[in-house]
Amino acid sequence: MATQEDASVTPPLEQGILIFNKELTSDPKKKISITSPSNNSQHAPCKLEDLLATAGELQKERDGKRSRTRLRVERVIKTINEHSKVIDVLIQQQPDITAVVWGAFRFLIGVATRDIDTSDKISDALVFIVRSLGRWNKYFELFTDFGRVNRAAGRLFSQIINFSVRAKIFFQKRSAVRQIKVGFSTWTQKLDGIMELIREASHELEIEANLASEQRRERDRRAHEDHATLTRNEFGKQTEMSNDIIKSLEREKVRREHLQVVDWLNAGRPSPRLKTSVEHGTCRWIRDSDVWSNWAADNYKRPLRICGPPGTGKTTIASHLFKSAETEIALIYYFESSTRNDTTTSKAFAASLLHDVLQHELVQATEHYHVVIQQLLSIGTKRIINVSFSQLWLIISQFLPKLPNLTLIVDGLDECEGILSRIEKDDRASWSQLVSGLNKLTSSQNVRLISTFRNHPRLAESFADSLQIQLGLNESMNDIKIYVDAEIERHGMRLQKLKKEIVDTIMSLCKGMFLWAEMMLESLTSAHSYEEQLACLANPPPDLYSFYERLISERSVVFSVQELTLRRKIFVLLVGLNEYVTSKELLYLLSLDTIEDNMREKDAWIDAEATVLHLCWPLVRISEGLVQFMHLTAKDFLSQPTPATIPSIHITSDEADATLALKCLLALCHEKYRSTNTIAILIRRNVGSTEDSEDPHFYQYSATHWYIHLIAVHRPEKRLVEQTARFLMGYAFVSWSEYIFQTSGSQGTMLEVESKLKMWRETLPSELQNILVLVGYFSKPYRAVATFFQEDGGDNTLPYMTLFQLGEYFNLAARGDEAFEIKQTVAEGLVNLLGERNPLALKAQSTFAWEYMNQNRLPEAEAAFRKLAQLQKEVLGEEKPDTFVSLQRQGCAELYMTKFADADLCLTQSLSGFLNTVGVKSFFYLLSQMAIGQVSEYQGEILRALLDYEHVWRYRTSLLGQDNPMAVWAYCCMVSTYRKLKRYEEAGKAVDQVIDSRTRSIGAKSPGTIDAIIHKALLYLDMDRLSDVMELVDLIIDGGLVENDFERSVQITHIRAISEYFTQGIDVAIDTLQSIVIQSTKKGVDGRVRSMLWVREDLAIMLRKQGRNDEAMMLFDELVTSIDSDSSSSWEITDSPRELIISERALRLVRRMRLDEARLLLERNGLKWSRQKDFWILNGNPPADTAWMRGPETRSDEL
Repeated sequence: MATQEDASVTPPLEQGILIFNKELTSDPKKKISITSPSNNSQHAPCKLEDLLATAGELQKERDGKRSRTRLRVERVIKTINEHSKVIDVLIQQQPDITAVVWGAFRFLIGVATRDIDTSDKISDALVFIVRSLGRWNKYFELFTDFGRVNRAAGRLFSQIINFSVRAKIFFQKRSAVRQIKVGFSTWTQKLDGIMELIREASHELEIEANLASEQRRERDRRAHEDHATLTRNEFGKQTEMSNDIIKSLEREKVRREHLQVVDWLNAGRPSPRLKTSVEHGTCRWIRDSDVWSNWAADNYKRPLRICGPPGTGKTTIASHLFKSAETEIALIYYFESSTRNDTTTSKAFAASLLHDVLQHELVQATEHYHVVIQQLLSIGTKRIINVSFSQLWLIISQFLPKLPNLTLIVDGLDECEGILSRIEKDDRASWSQLVSGLNKLTSSQNVRLISTFRNHPRLAESFADSLQIQLGLNESMNDIKIYVDAEIERHGMRLQKLKKEIVDTIMSLCKGMFLWAEMMLESLTSAHSYEEQLACLANPPPDLYSFYERLISERSVVFSVQELTLRRKIFVLLVGLNEYVTSKELLYLLSLDTIEDNMREKDAWIDAEATVLHLCWPLVRISEGLVQFMHLTAKDFLSQPTPATIPSIHITSDEADATLALKCLLALCHEKYRSTNTIAILIRRNVGSTEDSEDPHFYQYSATHWYIHLIAVHRPEKRLVEQTARFLMGYAFVSWSEYIFQTSGSQGTMLEVESKLKMWRETLPSELQNILVLVGYFSKPYRAVATFFQEDGGDNTLPYMTLFQLGEYFNLAARGDEAFEIKQTVAEGLVNLLGERNPLALKAQSTFAWEYMNQNRLPEAEAAFRKLAQLQKEVLGEEKPDTFVSLQRQGCAELYMTKFADADLCLTQSLSGFLNTVGVKSFFYLLSQMAIGQVSEYQGEILRALLDYEHVWRYRTSLLGQDNPMAVWAYCCMVSTYRKLKRYEEAGKAVDQVIDSRTRSIGAKSPGTIDAIIHKALLYLDMDRLSDVMELVDLIIDGGLVENDFERSVQITHIRAISEYFTQGIDVAIDTLQSIVIQSTKKGVDGRVRSMLWVREDLAIMLRKQGRNDEAMMLFDELVTSIDSDSSSSWEITDSPRELIISERALRLVRRMRLDEARLLLERNGLKWSRQKDFWILNGNPPADTAWMRGPETRSDEL
């Protein structure tokens, strides 16, 4: 049995020499020296390269030899060459010794070329030895630690050396001597004997290697078993501890995930509502009513609605039912448009519902709890503002039915509808989905739904199948009585003396309105004498509005003229504001009257909250630090026509918006924001110093609402228009623009505001129009600031940074020539000033390189962005977004060049980078998401693309309005996907809005608007509205909208021809398509555009229908070329019929978005597209896709 030896082993070749010297020869001349290799000159040693060189020389001689010799040489040389790497390995081990062996081999190869009797044997021997060397050497390498293998290898090599040395010496003798030896000795038998010994030694080595392998396997198995035993023992000791740790980690993971989800949801829900006190003993009649009994008897299968006019205690009843719910879980949500706008959206309701239900211990014990947590985590990578109501409601509708019995109470549902109709008019679907979803929830046996709202026809229709409790006089009088008695008891002698009169008066006049009773009691409690109380009881107001009127009138008597004026100003602001403010912010707004106004110390109120309540009670309260109306009816009261008893109390929406517009403009034009120091800070950082929502100057609200208030004013005063004009052309505009840029990430809002101002200006009298001049909008203030910075002699980068923003605006406004000029100036200036590798210069170069895209110089753009991305990564690392902006732009260039895989990679990398640097709400992140959507759409992944587009559209619309350019772009992309998914109604609504918005913002003749009209024509074509198609086509052609744009002209002609095909016949359609083919041919290379490819295909189909197959086939000439060709054109030689057929088939595959199949088809036939640029996508926002549209019928056997 072989034994493992620990001592260092002698290499087998060296062992072989020792054995050879000792046992196989006694001739000193044949022996080989190990210690003094220089003494081996008699063996003519050589290196591997000498051996291979000799083989090469002999190979050249083989042609002159006879067939047998040639075959012999080829076989030996081929074997040497194939195993040269193995030979080289052996040489590297002991080069001096192996050189002796290879010297003999080189000599013997020469022998094998000669026609002597033994040369065949030598050839066979050489081939056998060389071929086996690799295997033999591998045995030694694998089993070096096995002595028997080592010794067997040594014996084998001794015989190889014996063969080499004796054969060489034999053939070195003169021919006569060799003939004697061959004729009169056993040399041939001796040579055969040595070869047999070599084979025996090789077999012995094989046996020893196999045995060593088995021994090693057994040794390793035992070692593995020993190790496994130790491991199991150790594992057994630690199992209990590990399990405890794992359980602890799992609990901690669940806790962290819970907190993460709850915090995420909390960002989308309103702040907790002030608790509503419910008088003990009230609201009990609800459960005793017949309706409630019927509801319970029906096992709560239908919703229960509680309806009544304002002030009848619906919210109090909702609170009571929540506190007294009989189910294991109870949830409540308050829609409160009169107090906080943040409570009134469907999304806020969904976020709050999920937030609250996940807090219940019973819920956390269910298996579905963990599923919901993971679902929310999967969408929680986005800000909740970016998540649609539909996504949240889908989770709710699947989750709630799987929980223990629960009661869901929704209070004030009518106020949700009201806010939707005002602010989210383009997203009414979420409200409809909410109402229908609430109705469906009750089909689950565990959910009891109660909703309260004012009598509302739309809600009554939506809840037609529900049970209803109508609040009226009889239903609430007992509760009011309980409440009044309790209030009188709480106020002791102040009300006790007139208890009977108070109770009788309230009960006879309140008409079931809790709010009226509450206000009556407050009036009586605040009275200074019994006479005042009696006077109040003697002449009570008949309804809420009358109550408001009386209280306002009574308090007006004690106020000074200044206080009355101040109160009215407060009311005007509160009616007009779209957000609630603190009393200090309210004071600041009141102090604003001119640009130079600052809040002076003497103007400050000692106690701002007390002052507001003193002046504005009972219509206003302060809750959670925010000034707000007591009830929705209070705001309605102020908006009603002026009561006869209260002069100048009525506030029109025009007055409120005009006041707020002026206040906002004055805040924006504050000295601080006209300062070039502030502008410099804003431009350098692109982050406004006014970002803090606690800004005492109320800048944040003013920046986002001034134009909303302004354009809502129908009859503006001259002062307001003059202030607007000063702002638009002054330095303050630049501060505002930079602040908005920081919020939105682009100059899109500037375009939106410009569009709205243009429309508003058209409604003004000519005198005011002359004041509000919009020529130079954006560019004039930015150029003025840049000039100032240049002349100032300070920071030399500031002029370029200012112009940088101007270039971005020009680019977005489709003012390409101006954008190119500005961006080139900025890039060259900053490179000269700072050097090419400076971060700011790199950013400017990246922005300028984008203009290559606009000029369709896509390879240059791709190369520039690739280089810039690498430089920015080296200079800035991955902590700044600059690198990812260049990656994004590289991806866009690759998208337009239809290099979809490369584009997807770059855009995905940019998306990941933006996620870690600027966040998911940033302009750049959303832009990458839009581009990835386009990559998906062009590869046929329509639903995936739609999800990307919808996300961007919803977020930008919710943040910046429906006219935001990125929102409009996303909506136009949705038109394309809606059409391809046959969701025609949604596509029609979207495309009309896109056309309207772009016509107003960038003009009817801009490429973006034209693209939208072409999208609409495609939609009508797919919908078979062919007369409408022709109307749009005529609009574009007659209006000259595409006369200088060949590819869009091709698209329109193509659409027209398909429409003609179905209305006027195939001949007319063919003539139309052939006319554009002729135009394309005349234009040469410039006429080879993507849209022409689809024209060719549809024209070929039509021609074949008329039997004109040869003409059809020739339409596909020049599209492909040999795969080995460097030419981008095959114009010189007409393609063969076979190539034309393959070309058409491949083109059809491309049109069907089967790009890989098209490529493989061409490659299998030795072809490629002659000009990849033919397939480039038109640069648009987005361009219409005429590859995917209705076309002439095609038979499957036509190709």
